[in-house]
Amino acid sequence: MNTLELPGSVTSILVDTCFLVDSKEFPEVFGDFTRQIKERGVATYSIEFVKIEYIRSRTESEIKTKLEYFNKIVESVLPIERKLAEENLKLENKDHLIVNHLKSYGMDLDGVSLADLYLGMCLNQYKNLYLLTANHKDFSIYKREFVLPFETRRSVKSYALYKAS
Repeated sequence: MNTLELPGSVTSILVDTCFLVDSKEFPEVFGDFTRQIKERGVATYSIEFVKIEYIRSRTESEIKTKLEYFNKIVESVLPIERKLAEENLKLENKDHLIVNHLKSYGMDLDGVSLADLYLGMCLNQYKNLYLLTANHKDFSIYKREFVLPFETRRSVKSYALYKAS
């Protein structure tokens, strides 16, 4: 297995659900990378939608275990939902974050989940933020800065760090 080096220019990461799932399932593969993040003092963020998507489980015990892992990986939940709710009241604003974001996707909007739209809006709002995801299709409108291949025993998980242009 290869040891991946976190690029030096990365100071803050927005974590997608897939990273939480894979890093929990394959700690032997993702462990060095998550340790690098902590040791270098890279800030880790996510959003409420990702948190809910990740901890959603059938039993209270599973929810508790996943919530503990979420809190271990993610330092802070970004408050973008509140800002967007306030903006919804003034849709006529030409600088409206939601409308402009939806327009930027154009024909690529089909199949993009609500959580991924919100992650994208975070990238637009917080300029020094990199999104860590394996979901390349839904973030094709962003600049793929770094590709990170994580080798498991039976496959290669292709992650990337995306940034707003």
